[in-house]
Amino acid sequence: IAHVLMLLRSLEVMICQRWFKTQGLYLEAYRNSRRDFIWIGIPTLFFIAASVYAGIQHYGENEGSSSYNRKLAASEKTSAGSAEDDLPVYLNLGAIVATQLLLAVLVFLVFGNFRKIDHKEWFVPMNIDYAIHRWGEWTMLLLGESVLSLLIVDLSEGVEYYATFFSGVVTVILLEFLHFRSQPYDADHHALRRSRSSGLMFSLLMWFYSVSLIILGTTYKMFLFEFVYEDEEGERRILSALGRLLAGKTTALRFSSEDRQQRIANFFSGSFAIVFLSLDLSILAHGGFGSNLNRLRGVSGTAKLAAVMLVAVRIGLIGFVASLSQYVTEPSHLAITGVSCVFCQLVLRSLLNYVLPDGKEQEDNALERVAAQLNARFSSSL
Repeated sequence: IAHVLMLLRSLEVMICQRWFKTQGLYLEAYRNSRRDFIWIGIPTLFFIAASVYAGIQHYGENEGSSSYNRKLAASEKTSAGSAEDDLPVYLNLGAIVATQLLLAVLVFLVFGNFRKIDHKEWFVPMNIDYAIHRWGEWTMLLLGESVLSLLIVDLSEGVEYYATFFSGVVTVILLEFLHFRSQPYDADHHALRRSRSSGLMFSLLMWFYSVSLIILGTTYKMFLFEFVYEDEEGERRILSALGRLLAGKTTALRFSSEDRQQRIANFFSGSFAIVFLSLDLSILAHGGFGSNLNRLRGVSGTAKLAAVMLVAVRIGLIGFVASLSQYVTEPSHLAITGVSCVFCQLVLRSLLNYVLPDGKEQEDNALERVAAQLNARFSSSL
């Protein structure tokens, strides 16, 4: 529905600009809307196909039965001939892949050096200050979903459960602080203002960064569910207020405990590593590789050596997190290791800024920026 509404909006702008000559709609608006219509239209076909197919499967699979007879994928009465169909999931995935492929084609055509095209004629200029504010709120929303994922899990007894729970909460808080330490506070120091290539790099990084935060929050929830599984002898309990009542065994319990924990650990370590890598690459996108190298000038040889060693340790930390699932699968151990890695990342950032002071002093105002984002969010809700 959201994609269809965006298509209608783009169509409205094109009609008003081309046929009705609406005042204030320039040729750039028409070109931007036409581009969005193609960019959004093709993935929309995938979403519509997935919705129609899922509706047919849900309501029209059994002609002789009631339309409200829902077959649960995890139901023990499900026969082999009525196994769950994952085609709608693959169609939704195809929509996401199509969006990224169309973006790559757009970049190749408009930003390619072989065509002398002024990108300002094909893109409506962005309010960078407003975009910084919205990206900050978007990140806080994703991190807030991670906290909500921890809260909706039913309670369990034991030290490991509460160690995992509070490790997840502290991790989210530290990740929020780490995020604002990695981002500039005004448009003059942002990647979107520096160049179009750096702006494109930042936009792509935010896509991977956002997906990784969602996966990371889900893994913390699944960590807690592992303790619930043990308490209920393999039966999964979810808060009845959410209405997520499942018949029989849940989908997760189709796997053995070891296999399930290994899968969760893989998602945890992979998403955590992408979060760290995205934040480090976003710093390069904002300041540029050359600008960060210039920080080595005018400092002593000892400071240069210390800076190189700190950067090497940061790279090693990302590699360690990426391979963590290969030797640790216990939920509580992973959660505690995760919060320790975020804390180490913050310490390494502080030590590097101490060895190589940043002239703009962006990261020194991280707490003030977090407070400003929170105040702006509370003010907008009033």
